[in-house]
Amino acid sequence: MKADLIIHLDIGPDKDLRELERHNVNLRSDLGRLEEVESVQPLPVGTAPTGSKVADPVSAGAILMTLLASKGVIVSLLDLLAVWLGREDHRSLTIQVGQSKFEMKGGSSNERKELADLAERILQKLHPEGRLPPMGGERFGLLVASSEFQNESLRCLSAPPADVEALAGVLRRSDVGGFDIETLVNQPRAVVELAMQSFFLERKCDDLVLLYFSGHGLKNDSNNLYFAMADTKPRYLEATAVSSRFVREMMQNCSARRQILLLDCCFSGAFPRGRTFRADETIGSGHYFDVKGSGQAILTASDDMQYAFEDDKLTMQKVTPSMFTKIVVEGIGSGEADTDLDGNITIDDLHAYVLERLRARNSRQTPQKWYFGLTDDIVLATNPNPHERASVEELRCRLESEDVRVKLGAVIDLGKLARGSDGRRRFAAIKALEALTKDDSRAVSAAAKAALSDIVGQVFGQTNGKPSGANENIGVQASPIVEPEGDVRKQSQPQRRAIHGNDSPEADHLTPPPVRTFKGHAHWIKSVAFSPDGTLLATGSRDKTIRLWCVADGTPVRTLKGHTHWVNSVAFSPDGTLLATGANDRTVRLWRVADGGPVRTLKGHTDLVNSVAFSPNGVLLATGANDRTVRLWRVATGEVRTLEGHAGLTPWIKSVAFSPDGTLLASGADDKTVRLWSLK
Repeated sequence: MKADLIIHLDIGPDKDLRELERHNVNLRSDLGRLEEVESVQPLPVGTAPTGSKVADPVSAGAILMTLLASKGVIVSLLDLLAVWLGREDHRSLTIQVGQSKFEMKGGSSNERKELADLAERILQKLHPEGRLPPMGGERFGLLVASSEFQNESLRCLSAPPADVEALAGVLRRSDVGGFDIETLVNQPRAVVELAMQSFFLERKCDDLVLLYFSGHGLKNDSNNLYFAMADTKPRYLEATAVSSRFVREMMQNCSARRQILLLDCCFSGAFPRGRTFRADETIGSGHYFDVKGSGQAILTASDDMQYAFEDDKLTMQKVTPSMFTKIVVEGIGSGEADTDLDGNITIDDLHAYVLERLRARNSRQTPQKWYFGLTDDIVLATNPNPHERASVEELRCRLESEDVRVKLGAVIDLGKLARGSDGRRRFAAIKALEALTKDDSRAVSAAAKAALSDIVGQVFGQTNGKPSGANENIGVQASPIVEPEGDVRKQSQPQRRAIHGNDSPEADHLTPPPVRTFKGHAHWIKSVAFSPDGTLLATGSRDKTIRLWCVADGTPVRTLKGHTHWVNSVAFSPDGTLLATGANDRTVRLWRVADGGPVRTLKGHTDLVNSVAFSPNGVLLATGANDRTVRLWRVATGEVRTLEGHAGLTPWIKSVAFSPDGTLLASGADDKTVRLWSLK
């Protein structure tokens, strides 16, 4: 849902009109880089935001914004405004929503909790009904759980009812999912199928629908999948269980263009494989069925040869959700599943989060994800605690600020991360604090040293002023060192730093100073590439943009926009006239380098694209993706050839490269293999 608001700037009584206009222009430029902002412009004469009865007075310090009215977007806006206010104490501003006004002042703390509270108050004015913006339609969910069975051969389960209760609770929350949820627990097949048919048939095209099942998933001899209901008889699955074929037909006949299927059951990973089954046909691991109809995202607890294990700590006295659903609920409810920190939790975000958490717990489950007929990822929920997700990556922007107070605030947040339970973030925060001890500002340097001193004293204890037991406690990851004999040994990072780090006499020539720094992206940089003549540098980022820079002086040449998700890879054509980009939106785009204009969008991959590479003669473009395929595109026409061969549970193609003569193509994947393909 789009909304208008006005920002009134005040830079103090001693500033003239020209300076106020200059601040207006600069701040509008920064605001325009925010995600989900449709327009930023000076307030026209006589304009008032939606809901105002009279026009606001014309002011050189007034900015009119149209943006997506979600909590993540509003919080990002307030973050940026807080940085602008922090540069001078006498600055202030007022945010006007309809007839309501919210004031922010320079010199105040503008801490995260205060900004989050302010965001909530602004959202209440934008959405007085208290519900999440509909995001282009209403949101409906049907959650089905089967735990008790009439047939003794089916083991009773304790988790499914708790699964449904926990998931329904978090999806119903207005600040998270805003779903209208219906639940079915331990119902017979006929009741469940009637409810499913009614659920899907009554939806409109702009609605978002979610179907969830927790319980037993059973396969027959033909490898078809069925969901066990209260009256299911394993010997008569076709007549007594809900078949995956029935579910697919209901989804295909549904008018809703955005559909989510979550499965937490044994053998659930077999669901999206196969096509239309015949009596003598089995499901093959390399076959995916082509859904005829709306866009669908499917997330399952396991692959087709695994069980969906219940929590090892589950007891008869205490009912707890299964491991998969428990992590899903925790990630959505806490906002931790917002892995790209954009304020939204998409299916991509959720899959990455669940996969990481299951691996961290040494679980044998491998969650699977499939997309059919989708051009964009589906937003399942919003992050209810965007500021609780502060990470080292987020803080880097503040660490580069010229304002000492902004840096000091970042030091405080780094200290909190360094004391946290996440070993990876803790180690990164400590490294960042170590770098800040050499900051040009004495105040920042002293604060970083004090923070490190507190952390060392808290985590290690002190022995003659030196930390002890570092290798056992800080959770650093071991890095392989190749010995002359070719043997691979393990050596901890602190030891390596003592040999090769900045304290080494050789550090000055081992680590040359950077020539220049390119700033402009709003998120992490995923890929960089020089043009063939070395005059341009292309960069792809998680902010969904590609930027071209002049190498000689570091000035930005142009920004390319079109991808709807993270840009993972960039590559120039051999003659330097084209730029290819691959992204998480499952598309590959070709751009003219001369003017930044789009040439062609290459569609065909069914999962995120990790790597792109031109052939030496520029005729072909190779792409690798998480859909287990390598694709060869003819640049001039867009014709495509698909190469399949990587295998394993998650054979995601991470890199592709042509040989110098163009006769071979190499691809590397998560199946731990590199494959060479002959192009003769």
